[in-house]
Amino acid sequence: MNTLCTAGRCALVVASLSLVAPAPATAKDKRIVTVTAKEAKAKGLWPLGLTLNITDTSLSSSRFPQKGVYLTMSGPPGGPLGIRVRKVALHKVTGPFKAEPGLTWSSDKKELIMVGKRKRVAFAFTRGKSLARSHGCNVHLSAPKVAGKLLLTFYIGAGKSKHPGCKALGQLKPFNTVLPSVRLLKK
Repeated sequence: MNTLCTAGRCALVVASLSLVAPAPATAKDKRIVTVTAKEAKAKGLWPLGLTLNITDTSLSSSRFPQKGVYLTMSGPPGGPLGIRVRKVALHKVTGPFKAEPGLTWSSDKKELIMVGKRKRVAFAFTRGKSLARSHGCNVHLSAPKVAGKLLLTFYIGAGKSKHPGCKALGQLKPFNTVLPSVRLLKK
């Protein structure tokens, strides 16, 4: 309790702490990240855009952070957690991108996972060594009548744990919120 005095009058004020959970996000609160096809083309990327919903996640996003990259998102401090979408050369879209430096492929098997409203091919990988490792998955994204393809990569800090597979990784927060929301845009 505190005493509050104004204009010569004093009253006891009781401070209260609200323990009520925050209300669910409303349409006004939604955090949607969008890159249009026109913006991508202006940056020298495939004329293919995308939109993702990062509402109720701790992800922060950056559009066009470096050459060839549409979007990156990263999670809270304390370990690697993120999503990256980049342009892929057309000749590299048929396999698990084994030429990518620094990756150890967890399996040559293709896994089908839901991204947006479609099942898409995913390849599991591990990057780094010892406790500084992360597990991730590369997913091919393409749209009908668009020449280019995108590579969506999602990853999480792993330490010495074994890769759980792309389906299991995709069910972890925040991936279980973001992956189903992915939409490709032709405009």
